[in-house]
Amino acid sequence: MLGEVFLGRYETVGFLGRGSMGRVFIARELDRPKYLVVIKLMHDHIVNQPRFRQLFELELQSMARFQHPYAVRLFDASLDDPRGPCIVMEYIPGVTLEVLLGKEKRLDSLRVGRFLGFLCHALNAAHRIGVIHRDLKPSNLMVIDPGSPHETLRVMDFGLAGFSAKPYISIERLTGTGPDFAVGTPNYICPEQIRGDEMDHRGDIYSVGIMLYELLTGLLPFDAMGSVQRLLEAHLRDEPLPFSSLSYGSEIPSRVEEVVFACLAKYPNERPQSAQELAERFGAAIDEDIWRMTTPTEIERRMTTVPQMPSLRKPTRQHAQFHDPYAITFNLEAWMPERIAAVKLRGFLEDVGGVVLVSEPGLIRVRLGDVSAPPPKPKGGVLGWLGRMASPEPPPAPPPPDPIEIELQMERPELQANRLHVVVICRPLEPNNVRDPEGFKARCNRIHNDLRAYLMAQE
Repeated sequence: MLGEVFLGRYETVGFLGRGSMGRVFIARELDRPKYLVVIKLMHDHIVNQPRFRQLFELELQSMARFQHPYAVRLFDASLDDPRGPCIVMEYIPGVTLEVLLGKEKRLDSLRVGRFLGFLCHALNAAHRIGVIHRDLKPSNLMVIDPGSPHETLRVMDFGLAGFSAKPYISIERLTGTGPDFAVGTPNYICPEQIRGDEMDHRGDIYSVGIMLYELLTGLLPFDAMGSVQRLLEAHLRDEPLPFSSLSYGSEIPSRVEEVVFACLAKYPNERPQSAQELAERFGAAIDEDIWRMTTPTEIERRMTTVPQMPSLRKPTRQHAQFHDPYAITFNLEAWMPERIAAVKLRGFLEDVGGVVLVSEPGLIRVRLGDVSAPPPKPKGGVLGWLGRMASPEPPPAPPPPDPIEIELQMERPELQANRLHVVVICRPLEPNNVRDPEGFKARCNRIHNDLRAYLMAQE
């Protein structure tokens, strides 16, 4: 789409990448060719959701009302551009903190403290008006003038979080293939999101703690050994290695370690309770007033309350038996964000040997017992969700069961980001040729129980 003109004034000159919400381009203003901006063009599956227009406008209002010198600014937006709904944001020259860390491996405590001061000023202002970032990571932090005495930081991607009522979990995420799944790897996610608890601003504090550990040591605090499931369990239960166990740990002040580990507490009330408190505690640990030294000279003091998102009616629970006498339906309520549901559904499908037939907003259709399906993995995986361990000498395999199709219909009730309502529908592929109706019913019950265990769901 290079050379395309958006909103009649922004011409794309480069492609920056693809995110969960849309494609990202760099563009120039036609009236000011040297003035660059960033354009996010929303994905079609987002645009086609019910009430997209209203929710898109509300999210833009939230972004427009939050202005801060250390956060990327919103310039323009359109719902009616011929190329699709898009937003235009400030272009920040520099490198991401992820790229900087990749080059320098780890940073000293004073430099980390300065970065933290910039970040905490932006977060503190956002949290005061009820805006939570929810996706803090080094790739969302842009460093300006890296390595110079004027080095500063800007926070990207505030806003536009979770306005779709129908979750979309792509086939790539369900099968673990392609870049879409890699982007969703939850290295920085807080434990309350995994537990399905409601998340507040202290979830951002946990993500900052992960980054602090990584910046100071060059390592992530939890070694997942390539397993996303293991990573989720580590966030919930494990303690990071103390700095003293690392070869260069003596270079990091023990008081700094205390602050970092406080951020990584498993429960929000055990962490610093605000971004300002975190900056002040870290500053005291390195004997520098990083909160004061990074205070912006010009900042908007008037904070306006973010408008409340409108409530949607609770989704009507569908009863497939009314239309199909051979279908068996279950209803589940799961409390977890969409990207965690994607990880757990992937684990379920790998264990049962399912083949994904359809994945579209609000709908996943899977076939079990298909000859093209991979053999199921031994049950009793890393998290022990099924509570069963594989026998060291399994008995001879029984005859393959009749193929069965599972349909998952998903809604996010009342736009609660961490809540999913799931309708599970089990159908035989050949209803008139079911050899064992009672066995089929028992099998559907087992599938329902296994899926409920994976999603930690309630009826």
